[in-house]
Amino acid sequence: MRCYICVKLPSKMKTLFFPIIFASLLPLAPRALALPSAGESSSSRAIVVTTQDDDTDPEADARRFSRLQLRASRFFEQEEWASARAAYSLIISQKPGVTSDYVRAIISSLMLDNSSGAIDIMNDAINHHVSFDSIFNGVRRESFAIGSHDLYSDFLLKVKEANPWMGRSIDRQLLEYASFRNNPSEMVSRALIMLEGSPDNLRFLLPLARGYLLQGNLGRAMTTYSHILTLDPRCMEAILYLGNHYAMTWQRDKTDNNARQMATDYLSQAYHIQPTPYVHDLLELLKPHHKK
Repeated sequence: MRCYICVKLPSKMKTLFFPIIFASLLPLAPRALALPSAGESSSSRAIVVTTQDDDTDPEADARRFSRLQLRASRFFEQEEWASARAAYSLIISQKPGVTSDYVRAIISSLMLDNSSGAIDIMNDAINHHVSFDSIFNGVRRESFAIGSHDLYSDFLLKVKEANPWMGRSIDRQLLEYASFRNNPSEMVSRALIMLEGSPDNLRFLLPLARGYLLQGNLGRAMTTYSHILTLDPRCMEAILYLGNHYAMTWQRDKTDNNARQMATDYLSQAYHIQPTPYVHDLLELLKPHHKK
């Protein structure tokens, strides 16, 4: 079987046809797959044309499909985005439901500035019962791997705009991404959105408290950590931050016995749950008759 990838270059340059030999790659019927949508630039157009193959052996079909997967992977790794999208779209049409294939087809579309095509692929994945969380996680992983971090967050926002019913799940993904990037304003705003529907969810309260800390808003951070301890008295993150906060308050003013007592209470609780040299030394420092 002979397969051609046609790339239409800008004006004043000839259209080039690159022959690629796909030995018995696709099923019998001749077919053509034109991938770019109407909004895609002509410079990224890719057309895959397949010719008829007389081999009806199921094992031969499996070998053809395996070769297609190998070529798709090579296109993707070499950042030949139009060809990668063409190959992965063929794979999806023949064997839908595989998360990694959808993810790479989406990434290839996004790298071609074809966000509508990426959303179409996402919707096709959902129609084939692929978890959208697994798609989001895959897009995040692959976008990081190719060094295009913003690709992930931009994709999430476009999917949310196209599918408002997915808004809460996408806001959760954006909150996790903001926490990973230590983006305080996004952490606070996304956490507050999530807490509207689940006010006592530690998964959203903890990044909210950290976001306040990164913003330098210690009052709100400590208030949030105190609330967290009413929900989970053994939350080490909340205990340690509160203990350190009061210890630093006392170190700034050694006459503040209330701060010293609060720091001692929290850090003693932390040491009881998980003893560490750092907490031990801090507790020693907080003792009333400690001498430097």
